[in-house]
Amino acid sequence: MHPISFLDMREYDRNAVWLGVPEERLMENAGKGAAEIIASEYDVKGKRILVVCGTGNNAGDGFVCARYLREMSADPVIFLLKGTVRSELSKLNLKRVREMGIHIYENMGLEELVRKSHIIIDALLGIGVSGNPKEPYRTAIELINNSGKQVISIDVPSGIGYEPCVKPELTITFDSPKEGMEGNVKVVDIGIPEDAKKYVGPGAFVRYPRLRKDTHKGDSGRIMIIGGGPYHGAPIMAGKAAYRAGSDLVYLAVPERIYPIVAVACENFIVFSEGEEVIGDESVDRFIEMQEKMHALLVGPGIGRDERTKTAIEYILGSAEMPLVLDADALHLIKSENLPENTVVTPHRGEFKVLFGTEPPEDLEERKEAVREIAEKHGIVVVLKGPVDVLSDGKKVSLNRTGVPRMAVGGTGDVLSGIITSLIGRGMEPYHAARLGAFITGYAGELAFMEKSYGMMATDVIEKIPEVLKEFLR
Repeated sequence: MHPISFLDMREYDRNAVWLGVPEERLMENAGKGAAEIIASEYDVKGKRILVVCGTGNNAGDGFVCARYLREMSADPVIFLLKGTVRSELSKLNLKRVREMGIHIYENMGLEELVRKSHIIIDALLGIGVSGNPKEPYRTAIELINNSGKQVISIDVPSGIGYEPCVKPELTITFDSPKEGMEGNVKVVDIGIPEDAKKYVGPGAFVRYPRLRKDTHKGDSGRIMIIGGGPYHGAPIMAGKAAYRAGSDLVYLAVPERIYPIVAVACENFIVFSEGEEVIGDESVDRFIEMQEKMHALLVGPGIGRDERTKTAIEYILGSAEMPLVLDADALHLIKSENLPENTVVTPHRGEFKVLFGTEPPEDLEERKEAVREIAEKHGIVVVLKGPVDVLSDGKKVSLNRTGVPRMAVGGTGDVLSGIITSLIGRGMEPYHAARLGAFITGYAGELAFMEKSYGMMATDVIEKIPEVLKEFLR
């Protein structure tokens, strides 16, 4: 079983709840499973077991564990490090241990409790905490480590990856081992369904960069879109989608012919006119001038297939120092072997065949492997669009099933590429930006379809993006 990151685990937890698994059941399974492993590894009958708890859901796991240990004839007691818990679910389980008659100590007396206990269970800090533990956690961790008692961490050793960190003789973790864990590690299946890991869900928002209080204009993403020529709607839709996904500044480089249309389409755009009819050498000059200021670049929406455009894109690919997203006709003008590492490409079936010279398989499992192999070969991120999107960075593969058939309407691909570019510009890794971008686009499409039915257009999808963010960013 391969170790996963804390963010992966937080994502799976949230996806599981979204798929209908009650959070209470996950915590119950976690605490019960931990108690069963402890009882199988240690003689717990009549033994004083001290459960040292923080304030979050890790404390709740500890409360459930204490209940089941009591039923196994152990003598558990609970110490609340800060005298209270924040999590509503943990409060519910704290109430249950009180009703069961388990002794609960608050704030003071930890040193004496440690001295009188046979086993110590660490339920202080879970996977949602980062940074060196502060007081009173620091003192509690040092006291546990210096106790000379048998120490068990549930979920993760508190402070893992930082100093000080609990040094347990046994770690009981949930669903999968976590990166950085050492020593004796046991895993409890808490009932997270495979679909919570296989498909992108709202859990992907755990990686969405939040605003800091000292954020200034441009800190949350300055992106550039090079496109337009034969078509003017595509770069407009990509730019609007980028703003709705959270970009601070969106720059558009378009041919002179469509500049007046694009410039008035959205007063928030910063628009440059490059050349007369199509994207060409002038856009390369603008790219060179602007590159150092940009966090991400999107090339392709509405760009056409003129030979001058092909030459310009080839130069940009060869000299880009920022993350790239390539979409639409840009995928017809490039060679796959020239793609820079970590570039995101967003082809549909036909564009996939043109770019990589092979037809994606019909069978979903075979398609997943084909996309993964292509991504690994070129060191890129591939988003193969379809009824079920297949996404890979060459190591991992994700599926996205949000969306409705009406999203075959023109322009939704531009919305997707704009959102992905925005998320990269905000600081997300390209693979995770692609995953979350696919989920946002599809879910916004579902909301738009509920309102507009078969009259839905791509612009309706854009206007639903803020509703998606509002629902899942909490």
